[in-house]
Amino acid sequence: MRIPIRRMLTQLIHAGRYCVRLRGSRDDVPGPLPTMVTAWGAVVGFVLCAVFAASWKYFGDIYFTEYTRLRVVPSVMVLLTLTIVNFKQILGLAVTADRVFWRRPADPVDAQDAAKEISIVGIITVVLALLLKFSVLLAMPYHTPWWPNDWRRIFNRVYPKMYYRVLMLTALWGKVGLLIAAATGSQSPSMEPQDRAFRNRLRVRTLLFNVGIVGLLTTVYFSSTESRTLGLLVSLSIFMLVYLASMFVSTRQAGHDRYSMAACAELGELALLLGYMAISRFLYRP
Repeated sequence: MRIPIRRMLTQLIHAGRYCVRLRGSRDDVPGPLPTMVTAWGAVVGFVLCAVFAASWKYFGDIYFTEYTRLRVVPSVMVLLTLTIVNFKQILGLAVTADRVFWRRPADPVDAQDAAKEISIVGIITVVLALLLKFSVLLAMPYHTPWWPNDWRRIFNRVYPKMYYRVLMLTALWGKVGLLIAAATGSQSPSMEPQDRAFRNRLRVRTLLFNVGIVGLLTTVYFSSTESRTLGLLVSLSIFMLVYLASMFVSTRQAGHDRYSMAACAELGELALLLGYMAISRFLYRP
């Protein structure tokens, strides 16, 4: 049993480096396993939950009563952690917004200098994305501890309060968005060898497997006693939105590269948060 576990941990670390590093590794290093990219999203989700829990414990009720707790500090800490861990996605969103707006292709020269020449369009896009995340984090209710009295109780401790569910799903859909971008559209001539290897490893059945697992989790986490289809609708909407955006960006800039795929990953996170805001009033139970 030691060898498979060791290999899984090695692949998980490899996937984490791929999702975090701005530059690719050596040409002879293959791309990460697609399923391990989704697993890395779960790791990021756990980190976000831990950051919020610690921030809430130490800063959540400073000078406030039980019913008017301070939500700014925990939300800022979560947003800061998410931005640091997913800085590659933020940078990719800015570069891709510039390319789409100014109709610039992802040529080899642009791939080296794009991050150094981000215009006001990319900056505004990133600012709006961060404001959207902060607004959703700040608006989410933090309910008192509860225990479901319906079919959801079979999940025991893996069915946490709503805030933790949203954080976990945000991280997971970000990595699924990366997989969708890697499986769709054409390749840019400027794409690095490691990104090409990652795309070549990804098969349709692998993509559908990862989308199905995360979609199933979303369906369960966004369910209520009145409706069990809200999460399914959110999952399908996110998949279609990221897919259409991936095809549009690929056509607009003459193929995907590391920046545009990272931008689709960021779009997956934003789409999950928007989906939650759209159905939050229908979630009668936390």
